Formats: sequence, C-alpha cells, structure tokens
Amino acid sequence: MGHILGCTEQLFQAGANGTSETIALKTHLSKKSKRRNSNDGVDASEGQRSKEGGVLNKVKMLTAILKFMVESTEMGLASHFHERMLKFTSAYLKYAISSFDHHSTGKLQFEDADLKDMILCTKSSTSYAGKLINLLMRGPSCPLFEAFDLANDLLDLFTAVEISLGSAYASKLVTALNPWIPDLVLALGPCFINNNMEEEEEYSYTSRFNHIKLCFPTWLLTCAKLELHEIDDTSESSHLQLPAFKRLRDTIVSLVKGNTKVVDGIGYVVLMCSAVCIEKKDYSTVLGLLHFLCVKLLSREEEEDREWKELDTMLVSLPRIYPMIEREIGEERDGEEVKKLEAARELLLSVWTYHVYETGRFRMMEEEEE
Repeated sequence: MGHILGCTEQLFQAGANGTSETIALKTHLSKKSKRRNSNDGVDASEGQRSKEGGVLNKVKMLTAILKFMVESTEMGLASHFHERMLKFTSAYLKYAISSFDHHSTGKLQFEDADLKDMILCTKSSTSYAGKLINLLMRGPSCPLFEAFDLANDLLDLFTAVEISLGSAYASKLVTALNPWIPDLVLALGPCFINNNMEEEEEYSYTSRFNHIKLCFPTWLLTCAKLELHEIDDTSESSHLQLPAFKRLRDTIVSLVKGNTKVVDGIGYVVLMCSAVCIEKKDYSTVLGLLHFLCVKLLSREEEEDREWKELDTMLVSLPRIYPMIEREIGEERDGEEVKKLEAARELLLSVWTYHVYETGRFRMMEEEEE
C-alpha cells in the first residue's frame, strides 16, 4: 500500500508541475516518429486522441487503485495509511474535475464513447470515495481535515460535472452519491469543528480559517450563486440552471434540519467561508452564503432565530464576522457593493442585537478580549 501511494503521489506531483500528460504524449509521438524515420508528419488529430486516451487510461487506473484501497480498509489492512488514502482520493477527484473542465473548454475533446467511460469511472469512484469516508469515520482517529476536504471534493465533482456536461450526466452520479450523503454531512460539519479540540480556541479557529482559505469548497460558491438568483432573478447568476445540484442541496438541507449539532457544524463552516470572502471583497458570495445559512439551513421560528439556541460554535464565530461586515460597509465606496453588505448584515442583525443587548454575551466576550 505504501508503495502504491508513493507512486500515485509522484504521479500527481508531476501533473501539478505540468509534466505528466505532456511526457506521456511526447513519448508516444517520439516512438511513432522513430518508426517512421521522420520527425515530421505526426497527425495532429491522432495526437489529440492520444491525449484523451491517456487521460481516460489514467482515470481507469486511479479508479482501480481507489477500489483496492477501499477493500483493504474494509478488511482492516490499511490502518497506517488513512490520511494518505484520503489525500490520494482528493487528488484523484481534483484531476477528474480538471479533465471535465478541460473538455467543456475544448482543451480536451473526448468522443462520446470515451466520455461515457469517464462518467462510468467517476460514478464508481464517487461510490468508493463515499464508502472510504464512511469506513474511516467509524474509527477513533479519522484524519478530520482530510475527510472534510474529500467530502467537499465529492460535492465539487458533482457540481463540476453538471456545469461542464449538463444535468443528464450529473444525474448519473446521484445514485452513487446518495447513500453516502449522511457521511458527507458529518465530515463537512461536526467532524471538522471537532478537529484540534484540545487546542486554544483562537489557534483552532485560525488553523481552520487558513485551511479553508487554501481549500475553499467551490460547491459553496455555486450554492451562493443560486441563492443570489433566488434573491434577485435579474442577477448575474440568473442564467445558472442546475436542477441536479439544487436537488442535492435540498437533500442535504432536509437531512440536517432538526439536528442542531450538524447545523452548528455546517453553519460554522459557512460563516468561516463568508469571512474568507469578505477578506477577498467578494461581497456577492458573502450575501449568497449567509442567505443559504439563515434562510435554508436555519429557517427557525423568529424567537429561536434570534437566539441561535444550541448553536454555540456558530455564536463563537459571529463576533468575528459581524464586525468585519460593519467595517467593510464603512470603508466601501461602491454603492452597489454596500447594498450587498447591508443585506448580508441584515441577515445576522437580529442575532447580533439580541446577544449584545439582551444576553450581553458578545459584550462580555469583548471585555474578556480587552
């Protein structure tokens, strides 16, 4: 197992350096050139087909490796490699996302038969990745950041397939993904916030925040765009029609409703992602994310809504993000951007004022910091 993981890590590293596919293609063309005793006349279309064929073969190989890893884990034979297996699976899914994106932009041109094979491998890999998360989260020492990343990568892959290829292809992944959605939800929320529980809260928040900055879940960007369309159907996101993703989003929301611990965990992640977007001055995404949190995930009765009862982790993070929004409103000069920030602030205002003026929770926290 260690040898296989080492080889795949080198493979992905070569790909990150932009060498893996070009080396394979150049080697292939060089052999053909020698057979013809000429350096010219290589058919461009044949070279292109060779490139797509190389990608497909790589995906088939990685799918087989992932299957082997899951089976080994199920038999208890890979207990020392959990973190590396999760990282391998994330790297593989990112490679698949990149390949589908390249197909949609014309950098790759899969024929219909090859594209169907790609989707078939992706469907199998989706199921294997979900099962891997399920198996590892049963154990006492699941690598939580890596499980969080893989859960996001699975949702990113699903979103990328629908955006790049359409809803029909995305729907083929639903049957593979659905059985593992409860495990994905746990990896996205409660397990992520439980990471580094023994550390100081300030350091723990910083480590999670920096992790999200490096590995921002792109499916949440899509989710934010859909929320903006619901707020204003004339927005730039009005062209985004993703029925399969909407159904998946609604399934996740319905699954977590009523489970305060899970809502608290996912809500904490959404607030942290919002803070990252404020730093980037991406105020549209901030508004979309907070609308998803407050309207979709919470949608409680008015009295409970302003308390965020039992949502302790979210409440801890609110004094970080609310003042950030206030500061940006005061400093931003673009009137349209200010409106987005004000709309985002309005979604959090009742909770903020309740805990400032009625419970004194936030005021006391501020005094402790001083």
